[in-house]
Order: sequence, then C-alpha cells, then structure tokens
Amino acid sequence: MIESAASRIVQSSIVKHVLALVNRVPLPFHRLPVTVHGHRMVARTLDRFLALWFWKFGVFGAAEIGLLGRVCREGMSVLDIGANVGFHTLLFARAVGAGGRVWAFEPDPENFTMLLRNLELNPYRNVTAVPSAVGAATGKASLYRSSFHCDHRVYRTREGQPSVPVDMVSVDEFLSPGQRVDLVKMDIQGAEGMALRGMRRTLASNPGLVMSMEFWPEGLRKAGFRPEEVLSDLERLGFALFRIDERTGDVEGVGNAGTFVGSLTGPGYATLLAVSGGRLPWTETPAP
Repeated sequence: MIESAASRIVQSSIVKHVLALVNRVPLPFHRLPVTVHGHRMVARTLDRFLALWFWKFGVFGAAEIGLLGRVCREGMSVLDIGANVGFHTLLFARAVGAGGRVWAFEPDPENFTMLLRNLELNPYRNVTAVPSAVGAATGKASLYRSSFHCDHRVYRTREGQPSVPVDMVSVDEFLSPGQRVDLVKMDIQGAEGMALRGMRRTLASNPGLVMSMEFWPEGLRKAGFRPEEVLSDLERLGFALFRIDERTGDVEGVGNAGTFVGSLTGPGYATLLAVSGGRLPWTETPAP
C-alpha cells in the first residue's frame, strides 16, 4: 500500500532495466542499518534501502500507518500478508505486545531473508515469519519477480517473466479453527481476491475484525477477479467498506461499488478498510 505509487513509477521498460541492474550490484546496504519508527532495519538491495528512508521520513503512507496504529492494540492477533522486509510487521509486534501475536507472510526469498534479519535486530518474540504466498488453497505457486521488490506477483504479467517456485497457503487451512484474528493487513499486488477466497472462514468467525488492503482493480482483473465481486463478497460477509485518504488518514464509505471501481482506472488504486460489523474501532458511531 504505502509503496504502490512508487511501484507504478517503474512500469517503463527502461526504468525496470536500470533498477534491475542497480539491484544486482553487491553494495553493502545490509551493513548500514536505518532506524525506522524506533526499529533498526537493514536492506540488501537499493530499492529496499531507499524504501527504509521513505518509511523513516513518512514519504509514503504516514496517514495509513497512523490509522493502523489506532486500530492495533495490546494482545491482538494480526496477519501481515505481504510482509516484504518487515516494516509493518515490526510496528504490529510492538503494538500487540508480549500477549499478542503476529504472522508475517512473505513469499519472495530475498525479501524473506531481509524480513528475518530485521526481526533479529529487534527484541520481539511474538512474530511467526512464514515464507509463503497467501491464496485460495494450500499448495505450490510461481512467484513472478519484478525488478522492484514490492511488485512481485503470483500471476504472470508478461511473456518470459522470471519466476521462482514458492509455497502458497490458505489462511483458513494455515490457522487452527477458532484461532482469533483481530487485524489483517494485505498488500499482494492484485492477488487479494485469491487470498480472500482462502480466508472466508476466518473472516466470518471473527466479529470485529478489521482488514486494511490495497484495492487495485487493474491488478485484480489481471489475476482473474472482478473488482466489484471482491467488494460484494466482503459485504456479504458482514464487512462495511471504507476508503482511507492517504494524505489525511480520514475514512469515508465506499458507496456504490461500480462507481468506486470506475474511479480507479489503469494504475489507480485505493487503500481499503473493511470493518466486520460495520463499527469503526475508534468511534462509537456505526458505519452508514
């Protein structure tokens, strides 16, 4: 979510080629820790190293981070789906405390290595890092890799695209029945429809659950999903849908699904907040 705008910038083949070349240069970024929101973090590639500084200075996603900070509380259980190098994971681990728990899912081997290292650099013991994509069913998948390390996808976007085999898990199969989940953060580049199919039981059995997810209609279509159906499936499960204003952190109801989807053309996306039961967790006012 907080890097979606940046990932769209690298759509040109020239920019992608340059990024790919620079990211292969073995510069010692991992020896240059950056303190980001109170956490020591490292990266092994230029784009992730720059991302640390963007996170540090709030270039992307400051409003979303503040909003999730209001939602995430002591003792909660959190799913970080698309954990990347662990920025959100660490924020969640601190917020939920020793009595809470965070599961961080990241399928890309390079990102996962950085995620593990960043967990080692900080004092939390309440995180389970899972080297898997999240989808409709547990099994194997191909991760189609991008030169930009927040834009890997589990569906092909062009011929000849390099890929690596990865594990895939369904949330409903991964978690034990009855496992409480309070918060889900999901940013998986258009594969959100797949992941939602595999977590219906979890979503339905956790009243009050809050989910923050990237909603990118073009990516959802490329992955084989109708964006309007993704929204209607969430509503059928009892979720009220809000859009987060990434500049202010304000939330407003999505309204008509067709109109909302139509406003997000091409690379257009929104950060969606889905609230089970329709009551915003920081207010006593029910959702409209």
